[in-house]
Amino acid sequence: MDSSTWPRRAKVSEEEELGKWKRRPFYEITNNLAHVRAYFTTMEDTTLKHSPKYQPLEMFSHIGGYVGIWLGISLLALCEFIEGAIRVVSFILLQRKKRKEQSGGKKASLNAEQKKKRVIINSGTKH
Repeated sequence: MDSSTWPRRAKVSEEEELGKWKRRPFYEITNNLAHVRAYFTTMEDTTLKHSPKYQPLEMFSHIGGYVGIWLGISLLALCEFIEGAIRVVSFILLQRKKRKEQSGGKKASLNAEQKKKRVIINSGTKH
């Protein structure tokens, strides 16, 4: 590493490389510019090539597949919910129907017993 001042007054060719800075005072050039020399061990050039993991068509295909699965599961869950709701409602309706039949059957049996009593009473009066 070299820590000398650049550009040196003696080297005119380096000053020619300064461009717009040529018109400025020498102290301003030396205080604001640095000359960097880079040394490479080899002159091999490494090229890095990146390619996407998914092409656009593949990406949309995967997204479509996931959305399809999600919608399928959602529709299945919706159908199961509707089926469960129908079962609950039908169970409630059947229970009400049984209660009505049982209460109607008791009334019918009471009416039949009352008719028997009337018949017995009526038959007893006929004798």
